[in-house]
Amino acid sequence: MAKGIIRASVLDTFINLSTKRLDGEFGDISSGTLSEGNIAFRSAVLEYAISTFNVNRTAAATHYNHAFKKVKAEAPELVVGLGRSDDKKGGRKLGGKNTPRDGSMVEQVELTYTVVRAKDGAVVANGVTKTVAEELITKAAKGKKAKLVIQ
Repeated sequence: MAKGIIRASVLDTFINLSTKRLDGEFGDISSGTLSEGNIAFRSAVLEYAISTFNVNRTAAATHYNHAFKKVKAEAPELVVGLGRSDDKKGGRKLGGKNTPRDGSMVEQVELTYTVVRAKDGAVVANGVTKTVAEELITKAAKGKKAKLVIQ
């Protein structure tokens, strides 16, 4: 079966069941993502996809996530309490290569370069980014001017 047909059908089911979820037909949704009603809602949408289209749980979850993102963008009032909160950084733990384990952010420092003439070392530009330095070198080469290098 075509992916587009499954996605459209899961999207329709997601929207239809969302109104029932908000009315409390799946149970309590007041405690957020892990509430009884929200878990039951997600399971109902997944089971619909699995039973109707004979897809595995992973594929059903993909279609659920697609529907969730689309509804969140177009009608966010239908997905209140579903999904991770926006401050969770995609659910990843803090402590990646640019974030210390204590959660504070590392200040990003942009490197700067000095462009000099290769022949005599005279400074042409100081404190420029690598991109700007490379552009200066390219322009000088195209204009048949003195050879420039990054120092």
